[in-house]
Amino acid sequence: LRSTTLWSTAANINDLQYSYHTQHNRRVRMIDLKEIDFSNMGDEIIYLELDENKEQDIEEIKL
Repeated sequence: LRSTTLWSTAANINDLQYSYHTQHNRRVRMIDLKEIDFSNMGDEIIYLELDENKEQDIEEIKL
């Protein structure tokens, strides 16, 4: 049986931020929960696509 980690997460409960990276892209992305208006959502579940593109971007470092 083969297993992989699909995503890893970290929660900053003091600043209400939720960070994650996925198996396809190791760049850490952050969701600021203070910027979301939860008052009008009711019981609706919102699904977010974790990766727009399932690939790792490459940042070129110039010296």
